[in-house]
Amino acid sequence: PEYFNFAKDVLDVWSQLEKAGHRPPNPAFWWVSGNGAEVKWSFEELGTQSRKAANVLGGACGLQPGDRLLLVLPRVPEWWLVSVACMRAGIIMIPGISQLTEKDLKYRLQASRAKSIITSGSLAPRVDAISADCPSLQTKLLVSDDSRPGWVNFREVLREASAEHSCVRTKSQDPMTIYFTSGTTGTPKMVEHSCASYGLGFAASSRYQFRSLKHCVTGGEALNPDVREKWKKQTGLEVYEGYGQSETVSAAVLHLSPQPARGNAVLRASCLSTNPRTWESFLAGPDCLWFCVRQVVKAFIVLSPAYSSRDPEELTRELQEHVKRVTAPYKYPRKVAFVSELPKTVSGKIQRSILRSQEWRDEMRAQKGPGAVHHNPQPLAVTAAATDDDEGCCVTLKAVYPMPSVVLNVSSHSLLTPSLPSRWQL
Repeated sequence: PEYFNFAKDVLDVWSQLEKAGHRPPNPAFWWVSGNGAEVKWSFEELGTQSRKAANVLGGACGLQPGDRLLLVLPRVPEWWLVSVACMRAGIIMIPGISQLTEKDLKYRLQASRAKSIITSGSLAPRVDAISADCPSLQTKLLVSDDSRPGWVNFREVLREASAEHSCVRTKSQDPMTIYFTSGTTGTPKMVEHSCASYGLGFAASSRYQFRSLKHCVTGGEALNPDVREKWKKQTGLEVYEGYGQSETVSAAVLHLSPQPARGNAVLRASCLSTNPRTWESFLAGPDCLWFCVRQVVKAFIVLSPAYSSRDPEELTRELQEHVKRVTAPYKYPRKVAFVSELPKTVSGKIQRSILRSQEWRDEMRAQKGPGAVHHNPQPLAVTAAATDDDEGCCVTLKAVYPMPSVVLNVSSHSLLTPSLPSRWQL
């Protein structure tokens, strides 16, 4: 349709059907806290509360249709209430998880130019620490039973707000929400979704039940074989790899094959090609990252406490020999580095770009000499997977690079290729 608003065209219609007795009086919203406290709203109650919240956004916040609001809350009823209120008021909601750091909040506020933020008492100090660097931020709303200087208490103004509100008439293609990607390969990117794509996607997905499940699709990090096998054992279904944005029930590309969907993710080791998934199960226990710089594989490993006191050189040899035993010898990691942690996004994905940049800086610094010229190579493909067991967490990441930069040593007029054994030097 040309015009569509999920709050008005779906939720309010269901509310009318409920009042007329044409729809079962099932809860529209049912929330249970960790200690057992419950909040139940019918469609009529959800409509009333969301209209009051919409008046708060337009009144206390002074927001107009098309303005942006950053919503950073844990799973509390106000999260869903504000979501529907934004639909009614035509305000673009930008959701964020409560693990966001000061740096994360600052980046999102600056990049989105959000005029308002709604968050919890535990996150308010982080916002205050960076708010001076966010000139677009005009109002701050606090979801808490306590007050805080410079903040408007959302629960207080919600109680006093009017329940009369006229829903904004939005077009189907008008922006409704903006998601920030996880930032696995760089800074998070903004992904905009329209009133139709977001609302209709959830409306469509609500028709399906688990017993009707025929295909299983995973997004984000690639699954390791153990998880894939356990899922198939429990459900009888294969897990397929998908590419899209799971938060909005949309997928750009689906690879309907239980095999890895990273067709060009091939590592080169000792001049032989190997699919990176092959390395996934070689090491179990520590966090490890495999880096392939053409012919060199490097493992970054976070040791569990049981191994932290081991001699690094002895443990390196032991791991290398283990890989040689469980697979073809040429696949073993030529380089091993033990690190305290792997850089991850707020959603737990390993930040490949940080490790790539760090590795190339170290490599170039080691190779750099008088008159040397360097170029920063770009990866051809990346893939990752994670598992969790009783021994600890194992996170594996692979990156594929083109041939490393050729370094021209002017003094000797010889060409040297970094990271390659002497017999492979050009």
